[in-house]
Amino acid sequence: MASDSDPASIKSLGHETEDLSQRIEGLRVRRDKLNAETKRWMLQRDELNARVRQSMATIEDHKHRRDELNRKVAEAKRVRDECNRRASELGDKVSALKRERLPKEGSPLGVLKRDIKRMEFEQMTKVLTPQQEREVVEGISAIRAQIKEKEGLIEQDQELKEAIEQHKKAWEEAEKQHHHVMEIADEAQAEHDDMVRLFEEVIQIKEEADKAHERFIKTRRKADECHADYIEMIKRVRAIERQIADIQQKEKKEARAAMKSEVEQQAAEIFERLKAGKKLSTEDILMLQKAGLL
Repeated sequence: MASDSDPASIKSLGHETEDLSQRIEGLRVRRDKLNAETKRWMLQRDELNARVRQSMATIEDHKHRRDELNRKVAEAKRVRDECNRRASELGDKVSALKRERLPKEGSPLGVLKRDIKRMEFEQMTKVLTPQQEREVVEGISAIRAQIKEKEGLIEQDQELKEAIEQHKKAWEEAEKQHHHVMEIADEAQAEHDDMVRLFEEVIQIKEEADKAHERFIKTRRKADECHADYIEMIKRVRAIERQIADIQQKEKKEARAAMKSEVEQQAAEIFERLKAGKKLSTEDILMLQKAGLL
């Protein structure tokens, strides 16, 4: 078995250091790649969450406008209902005056006008014999005469005339107010539809943001684990480098000790020769000085 000072041991440790260095480089590359991926997921998540916040603010605007329009719808309906009530009351007044002032015989004026429209439509759309054509023309003429007579009576009755005019204006105002209600209601519905559509989009964006956050967490965890392995590998390399340094230091000490022992042994032999009266060379004298014997 090789000792710690065996060069083979240092060589083995050197190979281990080289292997660890390659693994460290691989971990560094992988860690940096994971960190870059982590940043991409973070940016995507933050961008999606920013879109969510912006959309939620827009949703709140739509909701505010919708609620304000709904309040206007309620007020417009109240006004419309008041117009309808007023028109209905005036209609009842007109009906009462007609029953009181107009002749009882014959159809009401409204019925006569509808009869003319029906007959005129048949005249234009149906194929009639000459006899049928005459009958239709005579019927229309007779109804027109009745209408003219009734309208003449109404024209002569100032109170009835004014009541009919007021009733007409009231119904026109009620109709106008009804259109106003429908316009505001349509605007309110449009705001509501936009709010619902945006809210559905927000749900989808939030799901994407949550997925991006999950990927961010997973990737960051992998990057942290990779970095921890990277640091551990560096520590192992540093430990091996200290171990190699210790071995080399020990080898130097052993080499110096071996050299000193050899010098002392050589000096002792030379010193014995000196004591025996033998002639010493310059190298021998230097060796004695080196050993501290001179």
